[in-house]
Amino acid sequence: MAFYPPVYPPNERQRENLIARIVRSFVDAQEDARKTYGAKSRYACVFFVVMFPKDKFPAYAKNPEAPIRAELARYLNSERADLWAWCFPEERRKLYSKSERCFYPGVVLGLRRLPERKK
Repeated sequence: MAFYPPVYPPNERQRENLIARIVRSFVDAQEDARKTYGAKSRYACVFFVVMFPKDKFPAYAKNPEAPIRAELARYLNSERADLWAWCFPEERRKLYSKSERCFYPGVVLGLRRLPERKK
């Protein structure tokens, strides 16, 4: 299982960076999953912490739904996982770090199944 630093919605270069980060993350997670013994099925698992910098998303506090939906679409469109799941609890969508000046509304989880082991 791997944890990676926050990412935030893109310009075109950042969109490519997200895809590269997802690919790299799954490469690392798959290596870890291959080390699992005693299981016929193995999954690579990656958590991505989503953040929205206040200076780039000044309207986020008034309407967090739109940027969250756009961010989820970026992950779902990457086609790098067999399963995407996410958690953006309503009561946490306005979680704000004053020191980092960012909102941290939730996480995205990606799972990718590895080929079954031969017996």
